[in-house]
Amino acid sequence: MLSPDWLLLIPCAAILSCSVTTAPLQDLDPKEAVKLGDGYMLNLVNGEFGLASAKMEASLQREEGVQAMEAGIRRVLHECGAPIDYELRHQEVGWKVYPDGTRKPTRKLFYAAATTKYARGHCAFSVEVTPDEGHLAVTSLAPLRPLMGKMPDWAK
Repeated sequence: MLSPDWLLLIPCAAILSCSVTTAPLQDLDPKEAVKLGDGYMLNLVNGEFGLASAKMEASLQREEGVQAMEAGIRRVLHECGAPIDYELRHQEVGWKVYPDGTRKPTRKLFYAAATTKYARGHCAFSVEVTPDEGHLAVTSLAPLRPLMGKMPDWAK
């Protein structure tokens, strides 16, 4: 007889397996993604949050508006401080799944950075890039802090 724990896991596994697809991963142009990510980070370094907002997905711009997006960027940067430099150190490819079920390929760029709060090695940033209305756009910005007190080598 299965334990109650297994009874909970079986429906969850069935639901998850239905959402998994074997579609091939279509990568973005790495050079164009890096060019966009570097420009976005440069906007952050220069305090040009309006220009950074303009590089984000059009749907975010329409839903949020420029002022709200700028305020959101400032909130995200509060965690680690604003970058004062940046260096691309790592990249990953994947998919972003939207609430309506739309899937887009992504290239996540990881930048080591010194910030207004911390020396390099204490924080890093991820900038996620995806296709959007005929061009590439930034879909997310996230600060990265040490897990268990230590940043991975690529983030230093």
